[in-house]
Amino acid sequence: MTTNKRTLRNENRRGIQNHENPNARKSEPFGLSDGKLKFGKYKRKHINDVSKDYIKWIIDTLELAPTHKYILQDLLKGKKYI
Repeated sequence: MTTNKRTLRNENRRGIQNHENPNARKSEPFGLSDGKLKFGKYKRKHINDVSKDYIKWIIDTLELAPTHKYILQDLLKGKKYI
C-alpha cells in the first residue's frame, strides 16, 4: 500500500488519525527534586499543600509515570512528600 500526500490529507479530513503514541512519555505533573506542580490551579505549589481532591483528579485523569503515581497515592493515604 502506497501512501501519498492526497491519501494522508483525506484521512485527516475524515478524522482517521492515530492519537495514541506508544512511545509517548508519561506525564510528570510535578518535579521530583522540588515537589512543585508544573501546571494548573496549584502551579508552583508544593504537592503537600494541594487538596486531596485535586491529587485524586490528577491520578484519575493523567497517564502518570509509575514513580509519580506512587508518590501521589501515598499523599492520599496521608504520607508527606519531602
